[in-house]
Amino acid sequence: NICWYIPIKLRTVMTEKTHQRVNLKTKRLLLRPFKPEDIHDIDGMGGFPTWDLSQPNPFTRQHAEEYLARLILRSWDKEPVFAIVLNSKVVGIIGFDGEPKDLVVEFGYSLDKTYWGKGIMLEAAHKFLSWVFTEYDLVKISASVDIANKRSVKVLKSLGMTKEAVFRKEREIRGVRTDMIWYGLLAEEWMEYKSTLFK
Repeated sequence: NICWYIPIKLRTVMTEKTHQRVNLKTKRLLLRPFKPEDIHDIDGMGGFPTWDLSQPNPFTRQHAEEYLARLILRSWDKEPVFAIVLNSKVVGIIGFDGEPKDLVVEFGYSLDKTYWGKGIMLEAAHKFLSWVFTEYDLVKISASVDIANKRSVKVLKSLGMTKEAVFRKEREIRGVRTDMIWYGLLAEEWMEYKSTLFK
């Protein structure tokens, strides 16, 4: 038994795909891995409160340094995360959490309030989702959003995502229990929708 089992196990490990950190470009944006010099932008914008709902308030320089270190160390095999850069400044974050081998992950994002209403998040999400579905061979991507966050709901709908459920009083956000809406997007739905975006 040992003679045939070991080669099979080794071959499985050797063929396992690893995911490299990459840069993605759109017309206006650069999506890239976080780096130490991003500390000034992250500290200046007060972190990413809509990405990390447990983020401390006030958000100090020390919090920013610890937060950035965690972002830099994240494994891109399971939880890739990009800095959204506009004109050489970090203005947001986008990435996913989950276990890609299960073929379903949850993605999320946050954008500095100064840049809301300019189509930046939709542009970044379009590029990110195209990369994710190609790189990770997923069946589905999910996203959850505070029911009161109308801007984010609009982004998810514009990406072709389908509202799948509402979980009542699901999360506590800044001391208030709130309903969370769950959206889902299948790989084949993305293939259909992406050709119609940004025409």
